[in-house]
Amino acid sequence: MDFLKYKWIRLIIITAGVFIFLKYLFSYVFPFILGIVIVASLNPVLTRIKKRSHIGKGIMIGSILFLVGCIPGVVLLFAVKWLLNNVEAIQNGFDMLSAGLNDCIIRCCDLFAGTGSEQREVIERYVDSGIQFIADTIEINVLPKLMSKCVGMIKIIGLVGTVWTVLLIFCIMLAKDYDSIRERCMEYTWFQVTRKIGLKIYRMLTCFFRSQLILMAAVSVVVAVGALILGYKHWILIGIGIGFLDVLPFIGTGITLIPMAIWQFVSGNLAKGIGCLILYGLCVFIREYFEPKLLGKETGLHPIILLITIYLGVPLFGLMGIILGPVAYLLIVEVLKEWESYGTAVDKSEKSH
Repeated sequence: MDFLKYKWIRLIIITAGVFIFLKYLFSYVFPFILGIVIVASLNPVLTRIKKRSHIGKGIMIGSILFLVGCIPGVVLLFAVKWLLNNVEAIQNGFDMLSAGLNDCIIRCCDLFAGTGSEQREVIERYVDSGIQFIADTIEINVLPKLMSKCVGMIKIIGLVGTVWTVLLIFCIMLAKDYDSIRERCMEYTWFQVTRKIGLKIYRMLTCFFRSQLILMAAVSVVVAVGALILGYKHWILIGIGIGFLDVLPFIGTGITLIPMAIWQFVSGNLAKGIGCLILYGLCVFIREYFEPKLLGKETGLHPIILLITIYLGVPLFGLMGIILGPVAYLLIVEVLKEWESYGTAVDKSEKSH
C-alpha cells in the first residue's frame, strides 16, 4: 500500500472517514460518547465521595442523572399539557391579534396617506382583506397541523426518554468499573491516541460553550441596562430573553429588537424606537467583534478557520454543523498528525533493524 505514503491521499481518506462518521454514525453512538464524557468528568469527585461515604459510584451517578433528567422532563410534560388544554384559547387569541394588527395598520395608513383621504380608504381595504386572509389561513390550516404536530412531539419525547434511559444505564455500568476499564484500555495504542484526540475536542467544546456564555452575559447586561434607560418595566426579563436569543443560531437579537423599534415608531415613540435600534447595533457589534477573537483565543483555532468550518458545517451537518464543523476540522488535523507520527515511528523502527 505504497500509495498511502502520499499525504494528500491520507488526507482524503481521513476526511471521508470523518464525514461518514459525523454524518451517518454519530447520532447512534452519541449517547455512549456522552456517557463516557460524563463518567470521566465526574470520576475524580465520585472517587473522593466514595472514600468518605462508601456509596457506590453507580448509585451516585445514577441519582445525579435521574434528577437532571427529571427536571426538563417534568417541565416539558407540563408544557405539552398546557398546550393541549389551551388550544381553544390560542385560537381565540388570533382574533385579538388580528384586531391589534388592524389598529397598527390604521396608524401606518394615517402616516403615509393622511387621515380621511381616499388613498387611506383604499389602503385600509386591501390591508383588511389581507389580514382576514392570513387569520383564516391560520385558523383553517395552521391550527389543525399544530394538533397533528403534537402527536409527533410526543413521539420525539418518547425517543428522547429512551435515549436518556440508555445513557443512564450505560453511565451506571461504566462508573462501577471505570478505573479498571481505563487501566486495561490504556495498554492499547489506539486507545491512547483516541483519548488524546478526545481530550482536545473536549477542551475545544468546553471553551466554545464558555465563550457563548460570556457573550450571552454581555448582551444580556447591555440590553437590560438599555431597556431600563428606555423605561421598559420588565427590563431584567427583556435582557435575559434577548441574551438567550442571541446565542441561538440564525435568530439573534434582531428578531426581537427590530420589531420593538418598528412598533415604537408606529406608536409615535421616536426616542424609544431609536434606542431599540442602538441596542441592536451594540448587540451586533459585541457578537461580530468579540466572538471570533474570543473563540479563536479560547479554542486555539484561528478566527478565519473557525468561521470557515462553521460556514461549511451548517450545509453538511445541519444546525449541529455549528459545533460539528470545528469538531470535524480538529478530528481531521489530529488524526492526520497521529498517522504521520505513527508512520515516522515505523520507518525509524525498520531502519534500526
